[in-house]
Amino acid sequence: MDDKFASKKDNRREITDLNAVNLAQILEASPNEIYIFDGETLQIEYANPQAVENLGYSLEQLQQMTALDLKPQLTEKAIKALVAPLINGEETQINLETIHRRADGSTYPVEVYLQRIREESRSRFFAIVIDISERQQRENRLQNTVAQLEDIADNLPGIIFQVQYLNDGTWQCTYVSDKIEQFLNFPKQKIYDDLNNFLQLIHEEDYANFIETRDKSLNQLTPFFWEERIITSSNQIIWIQVQSEPKKQADGSIIRNGVFLDITKQKQAELALRESEEIFRQFAENLDDVFWMLNADITELIYISPSFECVWGYSCQELRQDFHNFFLNTIHPEDRARVKNATPKKFLG
Repeated sequence: MDDKFASKKDNRREITDLNAVNLAQILEASPNEIYIFDGETLQIEYANPQAVENLGYSLEQLQQMTALDLKPQLTEKAIKALVAPLINGEETQINLETIHRRADGSTYPVEVYLQRIREESRSRFFAIVIDISERQQRENRLQNTVAQLEDIADNLPGIIFQVQYLNDGTWQCTYVSDKIEQFLNFPKQKIYDDLNNFLQLIHEEDYANFIETRDKSLNQLTPFFWEERIITSSNQIIWIQVQSEPKKQADGSIIRNGVFLDITKQKQAELALRESEEIFRQFAENLDDVFWMLNADITELIYISPSFECVWGYSCQELRQDFHNFFLNTIHPEDRARVKNATPKKFLG
């Protein structure tokens, strides 16, 4: 019986020893830095080859150092506070980003995964440390690119936006340039929160046209083009032109990238021109005299007053068909040669 128990005990010891060997091999071969340090003194007891290589210290040198020697941003008080939840059992793992300092004084950013090794007689900590230099460089490049694009967007004459139409029939704004707040006097966060907040700004006389144009463009996946009025939060009426192109996504949703343009001045000029043209029309139609307008190089008849039909007895349409020769042909034969010689050749066609 004793021999049987002894045999089982030996088997367990062999398994334990084998597991320890396997674990040691894993730690030694890890591409990340791995440390074991004392919970009280913070002295480093173990560092794997990757840690030795990355830091530029020998293993013997590291075993004479503490975790504080590698982390210039942290104090002993800060580390004690950091590991307290592990000691108290409130947490099983703590993650943090900090900086490691090499033997040559250079530093590099790291992400630390820290766990407590539970032992009856003492407290130790197991740390996996990942060099995140490349990741931070990518993040910095991305942030710089985003900042550059934001700067470009804020200096464009219009407002850049991206809207996503989801499969459940809802829509959301995924991007709008900061200039929207100056443009509409409206917090852009409200547009991010609920794109329907933008609909509240559309002039009530133009709302139905917007919905119809939007839905038609969405259903047919055609470019969206809309020119109408909106009322800003300061109660100012402005004209906007919205253009966007649709692109269907793999998940079935539709992305629209587009631009807002403030065309208020253009619309005001068009309105002033129409009013001026109406005044001119009323003036011309109430004159008994005949007058006309030609283009700059006198090759095209732009306007003929209605009184022409009363004076000449011909319709304005007949005049437009061959205005180059019409006037000359209606001149008295005795005066025709003199008028022809005095008339620019361009006018005669």
